[in-house]
Amino acid sequence: MSKIFLIICLILLNIQQRLTFSDTNCKKFGKKFKFIEVDSKQKIFNVQVYNIRSLDEIHFECLDYCKSNVTIPLITFYLSQKLVFNNLLNLRLHSNFYSRKNIFFRFSNVKAIDLSLDIFALANNYTQIELLYSNLKILVNNSEKCNYTQFNEPIPFFSKVNFLIFGESCIYSLNTCPLMFKNLNLQNLIFNGLSFTFLKTNLLSFKTLNDNQKSVINSSVIEIQIDVFKVDINNNLFNENLITKLEFIFIYGVVRSIDKFTFYNLKFVKKIIISLYDESLLYSNNEFDWLFSLDQNLQKNITIDIVTLNSYTFPDSDFCLYKNFINLNQIDVFFKPTLNCSCLIVYLFGINKSKISCPDTIKYFENCNFTKFSKINCDKTLIFQDHVVFYDKFKLISQYMDFLSVILLPFACVLSILTNLLNIFILIGSKKYENKIRDKLCLLYEFILFNSLINLIYSFNYLFHLFNNCIMPGALYCSNYANNLFIQYYEIFIIDYFGNILKSLSNFLDIVISMTRYSMLEKNGFFQKIIKLSNLKRRVILGILIIFLCVLNIDKIGNSQVFLEYLDILFGDVALPIRNTFKLNKANNVLDAHWYYYINQDESYSSFYVILYILNIIINDVFLYVGILMSDLFLMFKFKSNLELAILMKKKLFQSDIKKLSDIHESKVRTVFAIWSNLFVLLLMRSFEMIPLVFTIYGEFSNRVCMYGGKSCTAFIQFANASSFYFLE
Repeated sequence: MSKIFLIICLILLNIQQRLTFSDTNCKKFGKKFKFIEVDSKQKIFNVQVYNIRSLDEIHFECLDYCKSNVTIPLITFYLSQKLVFNNLLNLRLHSNFYSRKNIFFRFSNVKAIDLSLDIFALANNYTQIELLYSNLKILVNNSEKCNYTQFNEPIPFFSKVNFLIFGESCIYSLNTCPLMFKNLNLQNLIFNGLSFTFLKTNLLSFKTLNDNQKSVINSSVIEIQIDVFKVDINNNLFNENLITKLEFIFIYGVVRSIDKFTFYNLKFVKKIIISLYDESLLYSNNEFDWLFSLDQNLQKNITIDIVTLNSYTFPDSDFCLYKNFINLNQIDVFFKPTLNCSCLIVYLFGINKSKISCPDTIKYFENCNFTKFSKINCDKTLIFQDHVVFYDKFKLISQYMDFLSVILLPFACVLSILTNLLNIFILIGSKKYENKIRDKLCLLYEFILFNSLINLIYSFNYLFHLFNNCIMPGALYCSNYANNLFIQYYEIFIIDYFGNILKSLSNFLDIVISMTRYSMLEKNGFFQKIIKLSNLKRRVILGILIIFLCVLNIDKIGNSQVFLEYLDILFGDVALPIRNTFKLNKANNVLDAHWYYYINQDESYSSFYVILYILNIIINDVFLYVGILMSDLFLMFKFKSNLELAILMKKKLFQSDIKKLSDIHESKVRTVFAIWSNLFVLLLMRSFEMIPLVFTIYGEFSNRVCMYGGKSCTAFIQFANASSFYFLE
């Protein structure tokens, strides 16, 4: 019934419209949106709008025929380019839409926000807004100036907003205009994606207000949340001049340090929660100076929860770090979740409070020797051990792998293209003398020419992989085309599937070339018999090999999925197209993807895809590597023995010519050195390729890092591919 309802609703959009807008506008807009079913029985659907090139293309008046039958809790806008939200945007939704208890708007690709825009004028209740892949840039009446005159102008944009979320993919800037806080009345204000690392520096601060400007801010935010990575926290985001009334503060992520005066002037704060993924940075820098500074300035008691997500258990040896906690007067500190009890916890919080952190307090109380704490020398330097879990380390390393791939790939691709073009030019030129060349040499030239063509195609195709690469939003490198639909299909079929077939063929031809070169150095032998196969047999073998490789790499297609949506909530772990997760089933849309990758974590992966992935590594990086190594070793020893025989004959000819003998000896040394150097580089580069791939297998079987973090595994695989370009040259 729900499908029939949708069909009827869409048909009504294309019949004669009784609105002020023309049929043409509605027909064009009808092609840009789709319904996402949430609950068919209750007729609850989300709406997604795509390919918006101009804000005046949005015409929600065309949905009025469906207004009485359907509930739309979420409307998502995917802008095809960065646009400024100004008065061209008119969400003329029927008042019925706004009569719902909550309505959630999600916008992507916002270049700037004009605060004079009043797009929620019809809203009876407060709305929620989330910005993705957008810039936090403030305008007033299309002006970027942030002066006193603008502070006296009406700011209606956020007047009926109670939840304001900036996603992880948003780009912040320093000295942002603080006008967004004027008369702000929010339940939640969330800033995600703040970072201060080599790969990504994305910090937020606001311009300093003068006394006159401070008086007109008058903002109220019940709860503010910030998600950070190695950021120094200060009072810039918690300044009472920006947020007049602030009650709850949530800080998530990896905190480098917290400034002593961060929370100093907050008069209304009731609770602070600090959830740490890695507590070592915070603990080792300033030893909670901010905590004691806040305690001295408070007029009433507050609660601070410190949530540790890792294996830290508060050992007695860290007494010096917490020794002053017993002197806190206005602050109740609790460590969560439930911890393994230690004497230190009992000593710090007493029997009653420590029960919250460890239920077995009484047992520890009886066995603790508290007098030992008074004898500990706290003047020595405190050493705090890192307890970062494997998955977090894997994800962090993968980001640096991704960055190295971005640097290496253009250089490797261009160098490979040039060297293979040079090979082809030389080999084609040698055909002029093919009548004078022996059959074996002709065959060798054909193999080398074919291999050079394969390598040239592979390198040329892989050069365009940079269009799909994005380390993370706001990082040193993030392609604007990373989520393009065509680019995603190009990645799956050309880079992953066709590219791996070409790579395997090139490796196989490397072995054949070495075998052919060896056969030219011996009269009779095993390699001679293989090389003497007829052209028909060689073509049959090549055809069987290609069919086998097509089947072997089928997981690149079956284990990949294209998404048109911006998966911001998944972006830290999943890149588009989604691949290398070894999932058996696929998600149908962004809602299913969220469930699929994060909530339903017990979903089993496809053993078929895992086996194909491992077989690819074994064949491409173990068997072929051993084959190339062994064939080159055979070739080297055979060449060396022939070289020694040739040198011996020359010595007999030039016994009295010392200079000639010296040149012969130097030539031998140079030749042997060149061969051994090539084998050493071969071994080294193959190690660079094999180690990341083996590491992904270990990570998948030990921690399911690929299943829950496909992007991380993809980064390792791409780095391995970049390392393999040595063999394509």
